[in-house]
Amino acid sequence: MSVNRYSRTTTDVLSLRFNQDSTCFICATCDGIRIFNVEPFAQKSFLDVGRATYAEMLYRTNLIAYVPADHVTGLSSNVVNVYDDERKVHVLELCFSLPVVSIRMSRTRLLVVLVRKIHIFSFPNQCRLLHTIDTRDNPRGLCELSNTDGSLLVFPFNAKTKGGFVQFLVSKIFTIDYIKIRFGKK
Repeated sequence: MSVNRYSRTTTDVLSLRFNQDSTCFICATCDGIRIFNVEPFAQKSFLDVGRATYAEMLYRTNLIAYVPADHVTGLSSNVVNVYDDERKVHVLELCFSLPVVSIRMSRTRLLVVLVRKIHIFSFPNQCRLLHTIDTRDNPRGLCELSNTDGSLLVFPFNAKTKGGFVQFLVSKIFTIDYIKIRFGKK
């Protein structure tokens, strides 16, 4: 929780993410989305979209993806919005049957993480679903996407085993290869 020194009100920070080159970071809060420049440190933008549970920005571009909170529960909704901060308009809305627990973006991909699935979309031009991956229960939305072209992805392995399995996905155009990695004792 932070105190806004101008209005003396508290603002709950619900998620924090650096952009892909760490020149900015984005805060999803209970009253909107704040974007900060790192060098020099300054607030760059504020999006008055209400409570947002997750937010991600694409490098230093004007594209911001976020998950608004459900109006009834205040928890993550089943919607991902993409906002164009330069034109000040929403350019994309994706709806799902279950709440979204995380999102990730690269120059070529948008990932939407649900508790047991990851949806991979082409992005930003002609957004379309490319692939859906079943995962183990992942309520914290653990998933990382490479900063380069979005072809590398790591997430919890889909297995009913104990221990820390992760899955490493290498995606090249239409080919997908998986590598399983186990941590800890056998």
